[in-house]
Formats: sequence, C-alpha cells, structure tokens
Amino acid sequence: RSSIAFGCGLTRGGMASDPEPSLASLAMEAFVDDDFACAFELYTKVVEASPENASSWIQRSATLLKLARPTEALEDAKQAVALAPGNAKAHMRKGMALFELGRTNDARHSFLKARELDPMSRQLLQWLGKCGEGEISASDDDEKKPDASDTKPVTYAHQWYQSTTHVTLEIMARNIDAKDCLFDVTKDSVSVKIASSRFALSLTLFGEIDPARCTFSAAPSKLECRLMKSEPVQWTGLTIGERNGATQPLNFSDPSKPGGDAYPSSKAGDATKKITDWDKLESELTKEEEEEKPEGDAALNKLFRDIYGKADEETRRAMNKSFQESGGTVLSTNWSEIGAKKTEVQAPTGMEEKKYEL
Repeated sequence: RSSIAFGCGLTRGGMASDPEPSLASLAMEAFVDDDFACAFELYTKVVEASPENASSWIQRSATLLKLARPTEALEDAKQAVALAPGNAKAHMRKGMALFELGRTNDARHSFLKARELDPMSRQLLQWLGKCGEGEISASDDDEKKPDASDTKPVTYAHQWYQSTTHVTLEIMARNIDAKDCLFDVTKDSVSVKIASSRFALSLTLFGEIDPARCTFSAAPSKLECRLMKSEPVQWTGLTIGERNGATQPLNFSDPSKPGGDAYPSSKAGDATKKITDWDKLESELTKEEEEEKPEGDAALNKLFRDIYGKADEETRRAMNKSFQESGGTVLSTNWSEIGAKKTEVQAPTGMEEKKYEL
C-alpha cells in the first residue's frame, strides 16, 4: 500500500488506481469542518477524476458558494444540470448561485424546477420564500443577467439589541459589499439601501441618536448599523410606533434622580407596575434587625457583637486576647490589665479546670 497526498496537509494509504471514494470523503470532512479552501481543492480533484459524476459538480458548487464565488458556483451547477437534469439538488444549487448574483427571477425559476422534482423539500420552500412571489419571465438565465427592473426587490430580516449607550441594528444580508450600500442617518431615523438587490429599509426611531457617531459595516453574514444614543435611556422598541409612553429606562441610571437607583422586581412586567426600591428595602430590613429583641444566648451574643462593633482598637485587642487565652471563660475590655499578663482560665462556679495531654 502506498501513501497518496491529497493536498491541504491530508494523506492516506491506499491503492493509487482508485482514490475517488476517499477523496470525496475527505472533501466532505473539510466542508463540514468549514475548511472550504481545502474542500474546494479536494472536490476539484474529485471532479477531474470523475467529470461525468453530477454529484461532484454539485458539491464543488456548494463549496464555491461558501467561498463567496457565485459566478464559478453557477458554472459548476450548470454542468451538474447538464449531466443530471432530473437531479433536484443540481437545480437548487443553480438557483442558489443565481440568487447570490442578484438574479432573483432566474433563481426562482430554478427553485421551482427543483421543487417539481422534490416537492417535499422544506429547503426549497425557504428559498422560494426568499425570492418572493413575482411571476417568472421566460428569460435565458444561462446567457444573460436580467436588468434590475426585471427582478423584485429582495427582503432581508433584521434584528436589534441595545446597551446603555447605543443600539445595534443587524440586517441579515449575506455577502454584500459595503460599497453597494447607502447608509443614511438623522437624529431620529436610519435608512439602508442595497443597490444590487433593490433592498430598502427606512425606520423612524424610538429615540434620538447622534448621527456623527453612528457607523455602518458589512460582514460576510450581515450588515451592521451601530447607532449612538443621544442620552442613556432604554428603548422599549426600535421604532417610534412601539412607544408606550415611558422613555426612561427601568435598568439604566438616571442622573437627574436623587438617591439610589430603583430596579424592576420579578413582578414588574412593564413600566406601569410597581418598582422595587432595593436600597429602601435594605434599610428597612437593617432597622428591623436593630429593633429585634433576642432572648437567652442570642441576646448575649448580640450584646458581645454590639460591644465589639462599637469598640476602639485597644478594647478589641483586649477582648480577643482575653477570650483566646482563657479558653473562652474570660472576656475583658481593659487592655491595660489584659495586655500586661496572660489571662488565666476561670472555670464557672461549681466546675474545675482540667488539662489534657494530647
């Protein structure tokens, strides 16, 4: 058995005449591990070894999409469709490549063809949903890219979250170049437009922001708008239409309010419910403890704690030294007396001291 090198730092021992099964396995392993560059290299070897195998072209097309190379992915998908016109996955991969290129109408045409072959596929339904409900035109998607006017505007989901100082708006658009986007903000609005997909989002915001400190960035998986708040208040919604009257946060500090902060209790589901003032509650509990009248040993221990807590440094030293040296039988507050000699054990009345050898 010989050792065959496959690239990406991977080798295996096997017969040189039949490397394809192991190559495909290693390529799939690299793909699952998100090592798409290695997966592409290995799938290229698989395609070269078995160019008549449609599955190999489908897998390499998927890898090219992960590498943000949709034009090459489309060519591989076309090859797979030519080899296996009855393969639903080949048509779906073609549709995905067309979608990434902004050719939404042609992509929908490919997804519908794939669904004819695999009507139970939930993934195809999701892709069709992304393409919208527009009518399919009889265009030659293999030869030309339609004008922007021929495609329906793409819609992307968006989400938001906030901190004390800013609001972050995320638009779930993949592989979008920041140069293809128009980002505009005013003190109470934000607008994002994507030219290639005719996407547009315009929002009138819940609160005011500082346009000069707002930023926009594009990542492979999303677009991100970082909106700096004009004041540290919690927004109960992203847009002005979600206001419920209150604009002051329940869990952010209010510099204009005297005293400590009040925080929402587990029973405070909204701003209209009673808010627990934890500082006030703590002071009330402390007062109750001070006014409590313990009995027996508890009363004695409380007395000692009170004396020790209010004593000066010499008194505390006297109490500690006398208590430790006498085995807990003497507790003195006179340091001038206790500091001059060792405190002897004083057994309680009716009892005598006994020493044990260990």
